[in-house]
Amino acid sequence: MLFNLSCLSVSVFICYTLLYYVSKLIVVCMNGLYNTIRIRKYLVFNFLFVCIWVFVSMLLVQRNFMESILETSYNHNIFVHFFISKSLMFDYKILIIYLCLVLSMLCLHILSVIDCIFKYVPNILLFLLFLISNIIYYLMNDFYDGYPFLVIGIVYVCYFMLHLFAKNEKLGQADIWVIACIEILLESFFNGFYYIFEVLICASLIGIFFNLVVLKKKYKENDSLDSTILSNISKIQLPFIPFLMFSFIIVSVLHVA
Repeated sequence: MLFNLSCLSVSVFICYTLLYYVSKLIVVCMNGLYNTIRIRKYLVFNFLFVCIWVFVSMLLVQRNFMESILETSYNHNIFVHFFISKSLMFDYKILIIYLCLVLSMLCLHILSVIDCIFKYVPNILLFLLFLISNIIYYLMNDFYDGYPFLVIGIVYVCYFMLHLFAKNEKLGQADIWVIACIEILLESFFNGFYYIFEVLICASLIGIFFNLVVLKKKYKENDSLDSTILSNISKIQLPFIPFLMFSFIIVSVLHVA
């Protein structure tokens, strides 16, 4: 228990430090005039999120270790097991998978922060997330196939079909890469293609709720929703990556438990 909590604390500290400085560096590089005070405004919120996804990363790794490495069906609650047992990350392979998973969640968090600010993200972070997701997938499987690249192709076909007759872009290309990476991670730990649909449905519902909150705020500011605001509702750009990351955490926790 103490070793698990120590690993959790060290991971949170390191990831939070990286998150703050890397996000600040990228934001300043993308827009040198951007006021970094806005980043400090959400330090507590970011810290809570870091604690959550580092904890989820440890749960995912321990769950996979118990079911695949030990070849046993663990019927006890994984949350209880985390606090009463010693750490299972003593194998170098398990440790590498854990570090890669934490890095992938760190990339998702940084992408979410940047997407909220600029509504677009740098391609280097998307490539890094895809690379780390591939490493996790191939470490979790004893055979090497082209599944990650197949996922990218399928998601791009769906993206093309979605925008075949649409005048406005309904989904950004950065979202396509994030969805594909999340599917690769889900396939690595849960071995099921349908989990990505749960993530998409959950992310869409959260996005709709967030959109309603934004409209309610505008309604209070203007005392009414005039025709100009109503006509521009379809043009409102919402960051979708934060909803995807939050939904990925929810789906992972539900299936791990």
